[in-house]
Amino acid sequence: NFKTELEPKWSYIASVESGWMPRDPQAEQDDIEFACQLEDLGAFKCQVKHGVPQGRLTAQLTLACEPPEMKLPYCTGDLHYRISHATDIFTQYWRRFHATGAPCDFDGAAELVPDFTYEDDESDGGDDDASAEVVLAARNGRGGAAAGTA
Repeated sequence: NFKTELEPKWSYIASVESGWMPRDPQAEQDDIEFACQLEDLGAFKCQVKHGVPQGRLTAQLTLACEPPEMKLPYCTGDLHYRISHATDIFTQYWRRFHATGAPCDFDGAAELVPDFTYEDDESDGGDDDASAEVVLAARNGRGGAAAGTA
C-alpha cells in the first residue's frame, strides 16, 4: 500500500513525547488489576445504552425475563414498566447467569459499568466468599489478611 510509504510510521515514544499517550498507561488504570474480581462479585451493572431502538430493547427485555429463575417484579409489569426498569432487569439477569457465560450486551442494548451502589445481591445466589469491599480495600493499598477489617 503506497499510502503507508508516504506517511510517517507510528511510534510509541513519539506519541508519549507529544502527550497523546501517558508515559505509564498501567499507572493510570489501577482499577484494571481488580476488574475481574469485581466482575465475579457482581460489582458491575448492565446499564441500558442511550438511543437503543425501542423494538430491540423490548425484544431483549422479553428474552431476559423468559427464564423461570427471573421471577422479578420488574418482569411482571407492563411494557412501559419494564422499559423504565430495563437496567434492573438486565443487571439481575447478568448477575444470575454471568458465571455460566451470559454476557451483558443484550444485542447492543446494554453495557457493563461499575455499580458504585453494590451490595451483595441475593438474587445471584448470594454465595460470594469475598465482598467488593475486600477487593476495593486491596486496590486502595489496604490489602492482606486485614483487607476486610480496615
